[in-house]
Amino acid sequence: MQVNFLVVFLYSQHHTMMDEDISFSDLPTIYVKESDPYDFGLLLGRHFAPMIQSRATKDPILHTELLPFSKSEEGHKLIQMLSKTNSQRFPHHWDEMRGIADGSGVPFSEVLLLNFRKEVSPFLASNPARIGSQDAENCSDFLIASNNLTIIAHNEDADVSVQDHIFMVHASLPDHTSFVACTYAGELPTCAFGFNNYGVFPLLRRKWWLVVSDVTSFPVIYLKQQA
Repeated sequence: MQVNFLVVFLYSQHHTMMDEDISFSDLPTIYVKESDPYDFGLLLGRHFAPMIQSRATKDPILHTELLPFSKSEEGHKLIQMLSKTNSQRFPHHWDEMRGIADGSGVPFSEVLLLNFRKEVSPFLASNPARIGSQDAENCSDFLIASNNLTIIAHNEDADVSVQDHIFMVHASLPDHTSFVACTYAGELPTCAFGFNNYGVFPLLRRKWWLVVSDVTSFPVIYLKQQA
């Protein structure tokens, strides 16, 4: 059976979209063979440093909401808890983020907030979940199957801040696992769509859910990398 994977790129801000189409061939691509998580992140950070720096500089949510919130009493406590829990539970992912920060020259605090934004967002005053909005502004998945053809379709309906800040990662790991991941600059691979050599397709859609306690609170991007 033939399996086709179709992706449509949309960048939305207040329900507006780009006028131009984007395909895989338009995206910068890197091929990586690296076993150490920190070195993996360092390579990505160095290779895409200008793009990562550009996003960190231009991302409006990072500067108007995430960074100010992280400096508040509530935000500082939440970031400290997320940092402690996840650096202990997922040290490889944590080291990969450190590598991205060191390689790109972007402060680790900003890289951390970019990667934890989905966990921090429910606590922001502007969060749709807090103000009662249920508008769907992010990605959707479509599965079509017949006897001869299977299509997995995904619209990459991302925030406007990632426009021109996306690249593809083709990675081969020592355990013979390989994966392809559409990656937002400054974030770990797999926050957007991707697939590995076992036929697993992690696709992230918008869902407002979070478990927060003194014991456990794991970001979605970390859990997806376990797939």
